[in-house]
Amino acid sequence: ASITALAGFAVAAWTLCGAMMYLRQPAHAAARARRIGVALSHAGAAFLVIGVTGMGVWRVEHQRLASPGETFTVEGSAFT
Repeated sequence: ASITALAGFAVAAWTLCGAMMYLRQPAHAAARARRIGVALSHAGAAFLVIGVTGMGVWRVEHQRLASPGETFTVEGSAFT
């Protein structure tokens, strides 16, 4: 894996762990509700980073140059 992927997953893990640790801090009822919102939004951002990083790491792209009338197959589908 590339260093960019490693950095992306590390940032996501750090953000997710920070959000969970933030929830563990003692707070009264009103502050607890706010903490849950903050933690959920940070967890969402962490999952967004995981998704974007994963799409970049595991993307498969093939380029083909075809002449007019030439037929080629991609994963069982024929293209002309």
